[in-house]
Amino acid sequence: MKFQNKQLVLICAFSLTALIGCTENPFSDPPEVGTSQLSGKVLLSHDFDNSGVYVWIEQIEVSAYTNSDGDFLITIPPPSIQGGGGGIEGDLIMYFYLANYKLDSAQVSFLRGVPVVSKGDLNEEGDVARIIKLSKLLNVELSFLKKSISMSSIDSLRIKITLTSPEIEPVASVMAKANTREYTPPSPAFFISKIDSEEDIFKMNDIGYHVELVNFINKGVTVKYDMAVGFSAGELPTGTYEVIPFVKVRNVNPPLALLNSLGEHVLEYHSDYLKLPFKRSSEKIILTD
Repeated sequence: MKFQNKQLVLICAFSLTALIGCTENPFSDPPEVGTSQLSGKVLLSHDFDNSGVYVWIEQIEVSAYTNSDGDFLITIPPPSIQGGGGGIEGDLIMYFYLANYKLDSAQVSFLRGVPVVSKGDLNEEGDVARIIKLSKLLNVELSFLKKSISMSSIDSLRIKITLTSPEIEPVASVMAKANTREYTPPSPAFFISKIDSEEDIFKMNDIGYHVELVNFINKGVTVKYDMAVGFSAGELPTGTYEVIPFVKVRNVNPPLALLNSLGEHVLEYHSDYLKLPFKRSSEKIILTD
């Protein structure tokens, strides 16, 4: 009889514990240790302006850009609209991308669609725990013989493009050689884009056939191109423009999904290239009547 009483007590205790456990639904709400916003800081070598770094999280595909201080803030969408029913699960990679800087990344752990603080590379406040420091691979500088040219004159825009590598390791830069005739000297492909325009106004030089021009640049080595660009009367409206050479860096290999989030043809000689985050030093040119 005593044995039966002990069995009854044990059964009752187990039933009470199970009942309490069932009242707590582990799948009802996101974890209290999560955050809906992620922030951090990115610093660029050889540059005082830390803006323009593309911060992108795989799979969930949310993004932001850094400001001049290198700060960024990403808002995570609610789990209900992330797909899959209960939200994203597992460890995802957050990438920090500038096309002429080394690629870096951080790990963000998700639980039921919510980033978990104090896990992966996040601290208890939802910040990336370390300061991200990107090393510059290729320095691109542009200068002009004249600061302004008249669209009605026969003057050409004279452009000088200078490529250098500030780091020790060699960098492979790729440019398209623009050529309209087989036996004329090639010149780098480029865009001329109007600044502060509501419309996309730009000129692409006619590359005709082209071949990729690859330069392996070591620290201390300088590659220069000088070229002249002619305009037809009324070809572009007057205003202030910037010249953007078509340059790629082979040492940087971001995920294809990251590149596609910027534009389908972002690494091609196409207007999508203007969406590529790239740090270059360039003077402005003014086109007058």
